[in-house]
Amino acid sequence: MSGKITDLTLVDSVTDAVTGEVVKAGVSKSFNFGQVKTWTQAWYATDTATFTNKTISGASNTVTDIPLTSLAAGILDTDGTLAANSDSKLASQKAVKTYVDARLDAVDAFQYKGVIDCSANPNYPAASAGHTYKVSVAGKIGGASGATVEFGDLLLCLVDSTASGTQAAVGASWDILNTNIDGAVIGPASSVSGNAATFSGTSGKVIQDSGKALPSGTIVGTSDSQTLTNKTISGGTATSLTSLHATKGFQAPQSPMASLMGGNGAALTPMGFSTGSSQTVTAGRLYINRFMIDADRTFVDIYLRVTTTGGNLRIGIWSDNAGSPGALIYDSGSIAVGGSGATQPISISQALSAGPVWIGSVYDATPSLLCVATAGSGQGASHLSSTFATILGYYRAFAFGALGPETGSTFTIAVAAANAPPVLLMG
Repeated sequence: MSGKITDLTLVDSVTDAVTGEVVKAGVSKSFNFGQVKTWTQAWYATDTATFTNKTISGASNTVTDIPLTSLAAGILDTDGTLAANSDSKLASQKAVKTYVDARLDAVDAFQYKGVIDCSANPNYPAASAGHTYKVSVAGKIGGASGATVEFGDLLLCLVDSTASGTQAAVGASWDILNTNIDGAVIGPASSVSGNAATFSGTSGKVIQDSGKALPSGTIVGTSDSQTLTNKTISGGTATSLTSLHATKGFQAPQSPMASLMGGNGAALTPMGFSTGSSQTVTAGRLYINRFMIDADRTFVDIYLRVTTTGGNLRIGIWSDNAGSPGALIYDSGSIAVGGSGATQPISISQALSAGPVWIGSVYDATPSLLCVATAGSGQGASHLSSTFATILGYYRAFAFGALGPETGSTFTIAVAAANAPPVLLMG
């Protein structure tokens, strides 16, 4: 378009964008179309106007700062259920959040709600199923009587609309997921009640049912006292014994010998022996009793207690032959009976293996010696019967001289004190 507009009177003053001339209001003047177009654009850039039935191209225009109130009715949807399910509506931020939260609650999805400091033993918080909290400081959850939790454990609510409360009140509505289980020990799916648990493998983290039941009664330690019934002790060394039954092949108490033998009490005694009495022995008689050696050892002394001296003796050691004297192990040779009222030590050096042996003595005179007075002493296998309670030992006639094997020899049971064997101790 070209040409001019003549005699145009302006209401407001304008500045010619081309020439810079200021045209004052109320002045009539001719203008060309280019000037009018420029002024018009300037006016509309700052004025407010209502467009009707106009199309604004988004490709060449930018529309900004449109308030929600300018949207057509029904465009903004604030329904938290999004029930309209429409492609021509815009959901508000709050509607979207409400909808998502409701969906998470509906499927009990894990929803991290934050941390809980359990150092002061707080109650469980109010929560719904799926709400999850992390323990930031170890302590108890659910009050002072609540469950113990450690750093990193997770608290998971199981029931919708669970109120805040103690372990007793709402604890059943929560699960505690332990996360710090390094070194934790796990066990089998089932076991026998009362059986001892043992480790399975070498990890130190898996236990198993040992198949062994714990003994009834109080379990004792190495320094405690306990009576064992019908038990077999295999090998090992028994020390500091104070009371053991003779029929089981153990040594009788040693401590009484300190007074009987003038202080030499730490010695091996006949099986079942604990007391003695002074008796006059018979010359030409071999007295013998059974002993039990607790472990392989070498003996260096044999003791006897002399009341009245006289003559000579020989001491012998025999192996055990199925509960009776067997092969000769040691012969002391002829030794003079010592002085009256004293313990007589006889030096030897004899290694003996653990197990039963027979020790005896023979005399060529009639000295008075400390003899066995404990019924049930030194019994052999052939006499473990009703006569056991009366046995003091064994004897047979024997001409004083060199000793030999006693396999198959017949001995008489010593029941009367007058026939009791002299007490011989080995140390």
